[in-house]
Amino acid sequence: MLPEKKYRGLFVFEKKGKIRLFWSSENTSLPGIFSAESDDGKAFKKHSTRITLFRADGTKTISPDIPVIRGSVLGTKTILSLSALEKKRGIIATVGAGGSWDIINETTLLAGPTVFVKIPATSGKKSSVIAFSTRDPKTIFQARSNDTLERFRDTGDVLDARRRSFDATALTPLYGELTPQGILLVY
Repeated sequence: MLPEKKYRGLFVFEKKGKIRLFWSSENTSLPGIFSAESDDGKAFKKHSTRITLFRADGTKTISPDIPVIRGSVLGTKTILSLSALEKKRGIIATVGAGGSWDIINETTLLAGPTVFVKIPATSGKKSSVIAFSTRDPKTIFQARSNDTLERFRDTGDVLDARRRSFDATALTPLYGELTPQGILLVY
């Protein structure tokens, strides 16, 4: 499936019975982010699709220098979070047609690795999305948005590194999910 031996797996998720693998190459002659699909999670199609990002004005951007990518499935939407730490900005994109992704937000608030969890509507409250991100290597905070993901409001720190523990040096959100007991955040 992958054209060379030096590649970096970014993330994997399942949607509608298909497993999608996202990866990037360490070879500078093959810049970008790619995806491949599988029916069983073991045998992936030999053809990979290069991910192309489109801004709201229709301009295309390819960002091979984005070191951290996270994927979240929010109901029927698949969301990518791309973090360019040296530029201190994050990109939030949703799947478009083919290998295209539509950028819905570029923000300095979510400049670190970010995962999203959808909170469904309840009586008297509209549905919302909570983002878990990092300000610095020792803190994970949350921010809240409506379903459009266009504006986020910082709602405070949720996890700090603990001295003399496995998470003493660096915290990075990897995955979030709403469970019957509350929000599960894997970091």
